[in-house]
Amino acid sequence: MKNSVLCILCFMFFLSCTKGNKKDFLVNFETDERLKLSLIADSVSFFDVEENDSCLIGSTILNLCIDNGEIYIFDKKTLSIFRYTLDGKLINKISRRGLGPGEYQNIDDFYVKDSIVYIKQYINIYQYTLNGDFIKKDIIKDPQFIEDFVVSPSYYLAYYKADKYYFKEGVYLVSAIDQEAKPIVTPVRTYNFYTRQIYHFCKLNNNFYAFVDYLNGNIYHLNQDTAYVAYTFSVSKKNSAELLSTYNKDLKKNTYYNYYIHYIENDIFLLLFVYERKDKFYTTFYNKQTKQAMTGKSQTGENYFIDDLGNAQWIDTPYYSDNKLYVMIENPDSENRRFEVIYLKQH
Repeated sequence: MKNSVLCILCFMFFLSCTKGNKKDFLVNFETDERLKLSLIADSVSFFDVEENDSCLIGSTILNLCIDNGEIYIFDKKTLSIFRYTLDGKLINKISRRGLGPGEYQNIDDFYVKDSIVYIKQYINIYQYTLNGDFIKKDIIKDPQFIEDFVVSPSYYLAYYKADKYYFKEGVYLVSAIDQEAKPIVTPVRTYNFYTRQIYHFCKLNNNFYAFVDYLNGNIYHLNQDTAYVAYTFSVSKKNSAELLSTYNKDLKKNTYYNYYIHYIENDIFLLLFVYERKDKFYTTFYNKQTKQAMTGKSQTGENYFIDDLGNAQWIDTPYYSDNKLYVMIENPDSENRRFEVIYLKQH
């Protein structure tokens, strides 16, 4: 009897290990065809953002964020955050550049959550109201700067990238009060060299994020202060073991085949974008319900997807919010910035 139970337990353990080694999907770099936009979307719409002489004209948009039905755009030229309605109407500008109390000199990154604007400058994270009034400044006393962050209920959900001077790498919960940095996903290896919020974290709901560890083929779900591997994938080029064994001590940009990763997930599918040397773009679609995956390829200047919905343009990095993608596109009608809204499938 004992031997039978032992055999059953061993068989169950073998099955669990086998399942654990099986990848959910493949990023296939052997493809030459683009995917159809109707695979992921039902329709598209457009809106122009209201602009004037002091608002965005001639400047560079570096990042955007959406919170509570409003869109926030970071303008590099003026180091300001512009607040819009989702149909492009300007509400106000948040700009506190200076040397005085509650003022910043530069913006490394920003985030908006629950009607509070967070602006990061080096080790400082400033908090402002939606009208631009200063609330407080958190100081992260760590010699290694945070590369990227979003806001968790009591912490900053921060991403660190190691280099030859600093060794912290991965996703950490960082407290500005006791200066504790708690690792929740580590070690994380990534191909990214220029990190921004939208390249790493995908907001699934208010306190529920997702994160891609591309080099190791893991997609994590992070719920407040806990993380787990939700999906795994493999790539049809060099894997993490080969790269790390070759370039373990001196990881340089030109050693990588794929170095920009972008990730989007909703209730029924996920999209993983891999940018290869700035001229090739691979988009992998994985249906979470049918467990089917496919990869499409596009070249620089081409739409990521074949437009079978009509008038869609998609040649820039999208921002995901509330089952919609926001993509900045060229505006043939005026100098005002134009955004395309891609409505993703919900069933």
